[in-house]
Amino acid sequence: MSIDPVKLTAEAEALRKRAANTEMHYSMIGEEREISSHRYLWRNRFYAQALLTDALVALFEDGVSGPTVARWRGSSPKQALITRYIIRDCYKKRGTTTVNIIYNALKREISKGSVKTCFKSGTDLGLLQRVTGGYVPTNLLITELQFRFVEKTLHPAVQAYCRFAVMWADQRQMALDAMDTADDLNFDGQVTSTLVEKIIAGDLDITEK
Repeated sequence: MSIDPVKLTAEAEALRKRAANTEMHYSMIGEEREISSHRYLWRNRFYAQALLTDALVALFEDGVSGPTVARWRGSSPKQALITRYIIRDCYKKRGTTTVNIIYNALKREISKGSVKTCFKSGTDLGLLQRVTGGYVPTNLLITELQFRFVEKTLHPAVQAYCRFAVMWADQRQMALDAMDTADDLNFDGQVTSTLVEKIIAGDLDITEK
């Protein structure tokens, strides 16, 4: 086999640039880069992105469950966003939420009037109940959310993405665990690096010698 050194060098340089951007991104999100699992994700990036997109479409579609919740959210994208913040705050605290709490969480993009309207419509639909200290979900809201949860969780697109996400997370964690155990040293005390790892590390770059 004869390899074109010019093309190989160009590919290696492109790989190192991508690796630098990848390192920056993992640092930005507060995670450690692990080369082998990231290479797998990059190699299958279109498949992985399609899985996530299909799952998001399935999650954000109304489906057949929870018609009252669908009416509450369906008036506008802003209304849908506010409803999710209301529900999240109530469930997180297992208690009341208020107009001010939700407005402060969304004030960069939502007006206080829109938040008040959302609370009113939720109350009018029987999904929220006004109590001392704010609002809480009614039994109708809890029941419809549970039915929606079952429908969403059983959706094939959601399950396919979840399987992929867990598989990749396990693959990545296993590789990180191997690094923690003496960095996967060989019996001669050396770490056997792949060609990709050597390129990224600059081990084959004669300009850095």
